[in-house]
Parts: sequence; C-alpha cells; structure tokens
Amino acid sequence: MATAADTIFHNGTILTMVDDRPQVAAVAVAGGKIIAAGDEAEVMAHKAATTKIVDLKGATLMPSFIEAHGHFMNAPQLVKWANVSGVPAGPVRNIPDIIAVLKAFQAKFNPKPGEWIIGYGYDMSNLAENRQLTRDDLDPSFPDNPVMLIHSSNHGCVLNSAGFKAVGIDANTKTPPSGVILRKPGTQEPEGLLMETAFMPIFAKMPQPSEADMLAALEPAQQIYASVGVTTCQDGATNAHDLAFMRKAAAEGRFYLDIVSLPLFLEVPKMVAEYFPGFNTSSGPVPKEAASAFGTYKNRLKLGGIKFVADGSPQGKTAFWTKPLLTPGPAGEANWRGQPTLPPELLTKIVGQAVAEGLPVFCHCNGDAAIDMMIDAVRAAGVKADQDRRTVIIHSQCMRPDQFDAYVELGLSPSFFTAHCFFWGDVHLENLGDRKSTRLNSSHANVSR
Repeated sequence: MATAADTIFHNGTILTMVDDRPQVAAVAVAGGKIIAAGDEAEVMAHKAATTKIVDLKGATLMPSFIEAHGHFMNAPQLVKWANVSGVPAGPVRNIPDIIAVLKAFQAKFNPKPGEWIIGYGYDMSNLAENRQLTRDDLDPSFPDNPVMLIHSSNHGCVLNSAGFKAVGIDANTKTPPSGVILRKPGTQEPEGLLMETAFMPIFAKMPQPSEADMLAALEPAQQIYASVGVTTCQDGATNAHDLAFMRKAAAEGRFYLDIVSLPLFLEVPKMVAEYFPGFNTSSGPVPKEAASAFGTYKNRLKLGGIKFVADGSPQGKTAFWTKPLLTPGPAGEANWRGQPTLPPELLTKIVGQAVAEGLPVFCHCNGDAAIDMMIDAVRAAGVKADQDRRTVIIHSQCMRPDQFDAYVELGLSPSFFTAHCFFWGDVHLENLGDRKSTRLNSSHANVSR
C-alpha cells in the first residue's frame, strides 16, 4: 500500500533539477519529505482522505535555494533601516537622493534626538558626484541624530558629526592597523568614511533593538528570503550577542527557515586579544567542546564553522592585492595594494588552531594576496583535499590561474560573489584593468562599461 501523502502538488510546471527527468506532473510530500514525483496518476496513488491537494494553477514549483554566503542577522534590522543602495537595488543616484531617503525614514519612524538613523547599501560608485559622502553633507539635515550609513561591502560606514561624537572618534583618534579613517583635507578631523578595523569595533557596539523587537522582526526578516525561494540562510560573521539571540529564537521555535551561523573569529576567546585589545574576548560563542557543537541542526540553527577575515572589499579598495591598483587608495595613497586585515603569521596561527580543534574554517579573501595568505595558512595546518574538510574561501574574487592547483590540492571551496560584475563592473575595470577584471570570480565573463 502506498504511503499516504500529507500534501500533493499538481497542475503546474514542476522542475526537479534532475538531469534525466527535469520536469514532472505532480509531487507528493509526507513528513516533510518528497515521497513521490512523477506522472499525476502515480503520484495520486498516495492520496488519502487527509491529503491536502494544492492546485498550482500553472505556477512553477522547484527546489529552494541555499544561500552560500550572507548576513542573516542584518535582516531583522533591515526592516527598520533606510535603503540607500544604488539603482536598481535601491533608489540612490546621487547625494541628494541619500538625504531624501533619510528624511523619509526620519518622518516615518520619528527618532528622538540622540537616537540613531541607520542606512544600508551606501557606495560611492553609485553617486553622480563621484566622491565619498561626508559628514558635511549629512549634518545640515540631521544635526540632532547620529547617522550611520553602512557600506555595501559591510566593511565600513559613513558617519555624520553626531555619529562621530556618539562613538567617540575625533581628530585625536589614531587610525588602527588595517583600518581606514578618511580625514578632512589638511586636518586630522574625520571626514565621514570609516573602513575595516576602524569600523568593526564601533559597529559591534552599536545600540541594539530590544530582544522583543528583534524576535518580532524574525517573521518579516525570514520572508525577505522565503519570498525569493531561499530556505537556507547564512549568518556569515556572527558575534557572541547575536549567537545568543539566535539560540534563544531557535529554542522558541521562531525559525521556519534553516539558519547556518559562522561565529566570527574575533569573538573566540584568547585568539586575537594581543592584536585587538579593544575587543572583548574574555568570553565567546564557541563552547569548550567546540568541534561537537558544529555541523548539526538544532531547531533549524546550525554552527557551520569559524569565520576569519583576511582582507576587505575590492570596490572599497581595502582588498589585498599582489600588484598595485591602477587608481589611488581610499585615502589617495599611491601604488596602493590594499592591506591584510590580519598579519599573515596571525592568520596562519589561528587557522592552524581551528584545524587542530576540528573546527570547519571559512575565510573572507577578496584580493589575490589575501588568497595567497589563506593558501599558506591551510597548507601549514597540514590540510589536504582527501580529508574532506571543505575549507571555504569566501568571495575568491580575482583568483590567479596559478592558485587553482592549490584549491584542488588543499580541498578549498570558493564561494563566489558573482553579483560584483553587475554592481561594480565599471569600478573593477577602473581599479584593476581589463585583464584582472575579466578573471573576476574565475568566470572569464566580460564586464563592460
């Protein structure tokens, strides 16, 4: 007797993604699993009195998508952040557009004096003015509210004067190693843009919405993903506070999508205290029995691996390259190659420690010099492809052909950022030239002006 189905889908285009049978007429599901897919007659053999029949009415049904890299914990807050992304991801074409978006946000949410206004998706390359936004652009419209516009790379932000005051950055603040603080010409006063290690500490300490508000926002946050067919989401750099929140949400059954968390290495106890004394590393999200905590879902939440960050972003000019860019650095530096977020010797040390503890490793590497650092670190840790550790190099932007063999030898998996061609093709051509740009994500795709 055929197993009774909970649900049967039919009367639509049903795609299987299976080569020898790419399309079927109906699908039966029981206990959350597909038990039959094929001709309508054979699938309907699983119909019972309690089976729900879903008429697709010509719509398409297909397997859902798994997010290879993302930052899920931004989503509960995005619903209360302003979208200052460039067209078509947002409405911005110039600086007045940014001001208009922020003013509309202010009118809608009516923040009190001293409360933050936060936007996401900022990128100079979207602006007709072809220059960085500054505090002087923001101050006249927002004198009483600190403003933070998060860079599209998630590696930096622009602050207004109230924002700089709120986070305690002024002319006396030294630029941290591997960080960027743009200064007003001829002075040490911060102009607006912060990147990398100048940004990460202040973002980690930003005021957070209440737990109740965040829990309530999980429904619309998950709908951002579900509405486009994504059912496995990744939080690609989870701090200790956010992991505690996600564990509570999971325990309460708040997730109907699968969430993969990558705890950020900066939060792992004692690993980097000597290099980043401003971070609280006295307690971290990874339990003592770390290896056993990874790789298994519990209430739809899984720890996927430890996240390391070797460099910044190509469009933000903070990626780390073996040869200089064709344009000046973010602060006008000549012969700019970018810089690593971590010294090579530290990356080798902490990757080796993670491997020795049996932890899966993910590392953000955009520039080819950063990829070299990670290749050296993994090789020093004794990792080989046949160990099936599935070490991931996130982005792997302009890989050099001579690096391909190392990926095969060490079992490194690239997680490409293919949208770069669409959003920043012109920027990459200008900064990197034709030869490197056409290697973007090893796709050999043309990026044209």
